[in-house]
Amino acid sequence: MIVPYLDKIMEMRRDSVSDIRLAFVWACENIATNAPELFCEKLDLFYEMIQDKGERVRIEAPEMFRVMGKRKPEYVKPYLEKLQWFVDNDTHPVVRIHSAGAIRITKRALKKVSHYLYTKGEALKLAERIKPLCFLGEENDRND
Repeated sequence: MIVPYLDKIMEMRRDSVSDIRLAFVWACENIATNAPELFCEKLDLFYEMIQDKGERVRIEAPEMFRVMGKRKPEYVKPYLEKLQWFVDNDTHPVVRIHSAGAIRITKRALKKVSHYLYTKGEALKLAERIKPLCFLGEENDRND
């Protein structure tokens, strides 16, 4: 439903009024909650916005990384060191807090994904070991 309007929404990031740019970030966070795939290739824009001249825009921009990090952590992973720079160096305490939150949420999600992949990998190994036993059972069924 939002896709036809996405290009128009994306242009809001260039508005000269910081409240419009802030509304852009909020809108994108809300959209990304249910459709994160729309923003996977657009995270550079939000990284740039952490350096916006509008203080409230700078405060809110790292929240997009938190939203995306929870849902698509592999796309936020390349930004973790960059976000850490803001945690360590930004002059605004809320920018530091929001950047740290984005890092924490993304790392947690990455850990869950790696655990799932490990678990799935283990399940595949187990399936390979069990497979011959399943065929033995089928042969016995055919002989009955």
